[in-house]
Amino acid sequence: MFSVKDVADRLSLSPSKVYRLIEERELSHHKIGGAIRISEEQLSEFLQKTTRERRTDAAPSVRPHPYKLKHIHR
Repeated sequence: MFSVKDVADRLSLSPSKVYRLIEERELSHHKIGGAIRISEEQLSEFLQKTTRERRTDAAPSVRPHPYKLKHIHR
């Protein structure tokens, strides 16, 4: 079982962000004697829900750089 700080460290997030994920019911947890604990399974489920699959059937979108200047024709 991991503490909020442990999960924050593992995910490179702040503890307040982990608390927010818990409050928003995106990250399941156990409350034991007032302490919040997250199991390995709960963390794995959260990571599975947040995984984005890379689309291989679509052509990569290419957007022009926002600061690229257009040619001025006179």
